[in-house]
Amino acid sequence: MDLLTRGAGFGYLGSTLTSLIYASFTFNFFALEGSIMAQALELGLHIPLPVGYRAKVTDAHL
Repeated sequence: MDLLTRGAGFGYLGSTLTSLIYASFTFNFFALEGSIMAQALELGLHIPLPVGYRAKVTDAHL
């Protein structure tokens, strides 16, 4: 993506800004995915939400 934004005339600053935007969307997606998985654990296996959130966080660190 770096070469595409620089080649389109946005320069290095535009390339950096684009990378930051993509990174923020990625973090938001992971947070949303974690909340969906925790709710699925609660509905399917009757695991409390705090435990489901904790399980998702510890899996990410493995």
